Amino acid sequence: MNDNDFRLIAITGKLAVYRKAANLTQEDMAKKLGITTATYNKKENNPDLFTYAEQVKIEEVFRSYLKDMPAIF
Repeated sequence: MNDNDFRLIAITGKLAVYRKAANLTQEDMAKKLGITTATYNKKENNPDLFTYAEQVKIEEVFRSYLKDMPAIF
């Protein structure tokens, strides 16, 4: 495993934790991003697949629910 692999594991875990802490489902996040639930699931499990615009939107969504949230990406 290299550093990028560890970074991906850390981001993947954070996404699920923050999403659950915000009381959001993968379906909720998919709707907010304008993508299918299946696509969101795939991207949540491999965060490098998120576009920059999607990354920004995810952080905006989480910050609206979790005020003291640190950066994810």
